[in-house]
Amino acid sequence: MKCFKWFFLLINAFILSCSMHFDEFDKSNYLSLSTLNFENQKGSTQIYEEEHLIKVSFPEVESTEDYDYIVIDSLEMSAFANLYLVETKIKTLPEDSIGWDSLALEVDLASQPLTISSKITLPASREFWIAAVAENGDRHLWKIQVKIDGEVVPVSSSSSSPKSSSSNKDGSSSSVSSSSSSAKSSSSSVGGSSSSNEGESSSSIESTEPRILSMKIDDVDATIDDELGQITVQSLPFFTDLTSVSITECNFSEGSSSPEINLENTYDLSRGYSVSVENEAGQTKNYRIKAGYQYPFSDFNSWADDYTLEGTNWDNGNNDFGEITEKYTSNETVGVKMESKKLGFIVTKFASGNLFTGVFNPKGVSALNMTGYDNGNELIDFGMPFTGRPEYIEVDFTYSGDGDSCDIYIVLENRTLTENQGMNQYRSSSDVNTLVASAWYRATTDEDLSDPDVVSITTNDLGFKTLRMKLQYGTPLEGSPIYDTVIFSDQLQNSKGIDNHLVQGTGEEDVTHIRMAMASSAKGDVYKGTVGATLIVDALRLIY
Repeated sequence: MKCFKWFFLLINAFILSCSMHFDEFDKSNYLSLSTLNFENQKGSTQIYEEEHLIKVSFPEVESTEDYDYIVIDSLEMSAFANLYLVETKIKTLPEDSIGWDSLALEVDLASQPLTISSKITLPASREFWIAAVAENGDRHLWKIQVKIDGEVVPVSSSSSSPKSSSSNKDGSSSSVSSSSSSAKSSSSSVGGSSSSNEGESSSSIESTEPRILSMKIDDVDATIDDELGQITVQSLPFFTDLTSVSITECNFSEGSSSPEINLENTYDLSRGYSVSVENEAGQTKNYRIKAGYQYPFSDFNSWADDYTLEGTNWDNGNNDFGEITEKYTSNETVGVKMESKKLGFIVTKFASGNLFTGVFNPKGVSALNMTGYDNGNELIDFGMPFTGRPEYIEVDFTYSGDGDSCDIYIVLENRTLTENQGMNQYRSSSDVNTLVASAWYRATTDEDLSDPDVVSITTNDLGFKTLRMKLQYGTPLEGSPIYDTVIFSDQLQNSKGIDNHLVQGTGEEDVTHIRMAMASSAKGDVYKGTVGATLIVDALRLIY
């Protein structure tokens, strides 16, 4: 009887605590969208948080009628939140966050939320809008752009509302024809022969609209995003002088030109160069042109026979004592596997799997003397010469930490030391390393969106998570894991250690070095973590 009485009291206490919880807190306002994939899509969905933009591609087919509609294959978002189609036609876009919030409240939404297997009929523009709606009614708008290989569709600043159905995938649905009459429009050219611009709808783009149709930068084809007004080249040869780059070819729409573009000049495209294109009617369109390059071997496909990455651009610590960082292969990919282990024979120490830009133990500290380093990072000369100013970084990875946390980060620096490649092993007390920009991911899983630099995490065709982070130029954002490190401390724990510390910059400094690092245990520098924690990285990309 006493046992029953205590059980009854516990049940009442539990009910009371739950009631207090619901009375105390309002409905949640979480509405993040982490995954949105469609059946038969090509590659991974690209989510651009700041631009309120989602891009998805599909392979070419014989008939565009095969894409009368698309079907949601996977959908992940905050608990209690839902995704709806926007039924209002959006004509103008806000310029600030307040405007976006206001617009989100004004638009009409479909009556039923989108779910896995929902069909979405594609408008001819291949653009439509969705809204993530939190439990408390807060909304976040997304514009979805669909690209189908081999198809050219009208360019439009607004899109008609599509229709959706949550019925069975094999059920019928209304469709919008994607076919449109094509027209050829001549173009004026700088640095190359005139080229026709085929496939664009004559009803949506007037021949006189001021546009840059194509461009080559140092003979490399540039990518043009007309809606965002951005022209970029992501993969110039490594260490190209981005402050002196040539525009080797530029084709304009008929009757258009730009006084800021001259093929005989060179341009500083490291920070972006703004140009204005004007047509004969006096209409103008602005573009921002930027160029950059990738860091060598960042696809992690090039390995030597001893299972170390070729070249001296990447290194890892502790591999002399056990394979904590090694080549990873699986069916369709080659990458790098980092696993936390216990290393040593007489004296054992925890070691995190790791990979970084820099050099491990350049001073040749003996294995015995390494035990006198309470912070393993003082054995590493972090950073390599680099001058690019990327805006984002993407990493394809998986992580299994069993309660541990991984680290993936990028730091751009300005160093006053110019001799010996500016390496920190030669640094004197008068040499200054300044933080220009950073982005940092520290998490117990490969799906955590909580770090402030994270823009999105999606899943690609190979099953890897694609982490996208925005670099913060100047002071890191509040809550960034960088503040939980000794990166700003000039106090060495071993007087013979390598000084890698930084001072805070404004973000306007020139970039001279890049520090990128990945570790299966975030606290591996102080020999703490979980044995077996494993970080696998397939590739890393810098986005300008």
